[in-house]
Amino acid sequence: YAAASDIVPGSGAIGIGPSRVHDEFGHVLEVNPDLRSDTKQVIINVGGLVRQGLQLSTSYTFSRSRDQSSFSAGGARGGGGSALGGFISATTAGDPNVREWGTSDLERRHLLQTTLTYQIRPWIDVSAVGRYTAGAAFTPRVGGDVNGDGVRNDRAFIFDPAATADPALADGIQRLLTSAPGRVRKCLESQLGRVASRNSCDAPWIPTLDLRASLRPTIPGVGRRLNLSITAVNPLTGIDQLLHGAKNLRGWGQQNRPDPTLLYVRGFDAASNRFLYEVNERFGVNRTANNAIRTPFAIGIQGTFQLGFDPRAAGGLQGLLGGGDFGANARAGGQGGRGGRGDVFDINAVVRRFLPNPVDAIIAMKDSLGLSEDQLAQLRPIGAALTVRNDSIAKAVAAQVEAAAGANPMAVFQRLRPQLERSTAEFTATLDTIQKILTPEQWAKVPPRVKNPLAQGPGGRGGPGGAGGQGGGGPRRPPPPMS
Repeated sequence: YAAASDIVPGSGAIGIGPSRVHDEFGHVLEVNPDLRSDTKQVIINVGGLVRQGLQLSTSYTFSRSRDQSSFSAGGARGGGGSALGGFISATTAGDPNVREWGTSDLERRHLLQTTLTYQIRPWIDVSAVGRYTAGAAFTPRVGGDVNGDGVRNDRAFIFDPAATADPALADGIQRLLTSAPGRVRKCLESQLGRVASRNSCDAPWIPTLDLRASLRPTIPGVGRRLNLSITAVNPLTGIDQLLHGAKNLRGWGQQNRPDPTLLYVRGFDAASNRFLYEVNERFGVNRTANNAIRTPFAIGIQGTFQLGFDPRAAGGLQGLLGGGDFGANARAGGQGGRGGRGDVFDINAVVRRFLPNPVDAIIAMKDSLGLSEDQLAQLRPIGAALTVRNDSIAKAVAAQVEAAAGANPMAVFQRLRPQLERSTAEFTATLDTIQKILTPEQWAKVPPRVKNPLAQGPGGRGGPGGAGGQGGGGPRRPPPPMS
């Protein structure tokens, strides 16, 4: 966009004026939202009960995200362009009006996540969520404006040291290839002798860790209405500072922000009509450890107190069966059933009702809730882990019911009570996790039947109920407190 005569030989700098037909204009940008993107994702999840009270869930997510991008800037001479995937200049690599496919700025190709939950006592559990995420992609760039469009975003030409006439430049590239980390060396070696592709290099992987403890003590006269949670967000940063001090941080728990500048412009040779460059030998090095803007270590304490009837506690067990004396209620027909005879104790219906999976329902409403791809990626492993856990509990319950065939239904239910109570606690913890992933506006849109399915009455059509008649027609009375 600028003539060679407008370039300052001693520095290689280009003024803003040469790229403008009309000096009164600054940057003229035209943004058109008509470009395309393509994302594919594969998730593998393994989880279950390691031993009583200890639950482990591990998931691996592979993502491939590509999008189109083209960009040009200038005054009347600079023309227009369009951008969706990122403002990466195409002018140093070809026609800026050609839409180019490339790796998306938002792609994180690999994600390994492990969640470990241990129930120390019925009223306290601790959990840890560890993530190991592939670093973001970045583009080798020039520290200067070499195409004269007034924007310092030009992709770098990857000089081959064996075919470069400038000895200083060749030595700098060779030293970088010798000392750089493997990921940086691989990125450069694959592009020797040409302009770098968009987002062709990768940042280092990022480890993150969150810790949480939930306490729901039994208070005399109050019950389990008080719920306290203590959350440690990004404790790796706190450990880093504790071990190494504030002046020698290793960057634990921080986002990786590699230096994308490969070449600095140090002059212009008018005779050969080419720029003179200096190699940045810290190209690809993470700058976060020396950056004042960091992700902090924080501890949050949150408490909630339940006023009035708690359907997730009392209604979860007795309410599930229509009250404490479920046999009498079923025969009277007042509470109804799920079909069939009112005096039949359907343990399968109890297990299905007591082990809901709200994640599936929330994902099904992704359009109405406006869920992002990042939120869906966090929700899917949770839903898969909950399904595995529910299936494990259901099999154990079914085995106990089969072994106790012919026994008093109430006696069977009492033996199952600890497992069902444990599932209630796990279900509550899952709801808390989901609420943190969603925004407050999204959470407000989630229907009550999804937030609290255990509070819903059996409802529906009941079978012939013995003396009372028609199943679920009568109002549901609050279940009595659990003994």
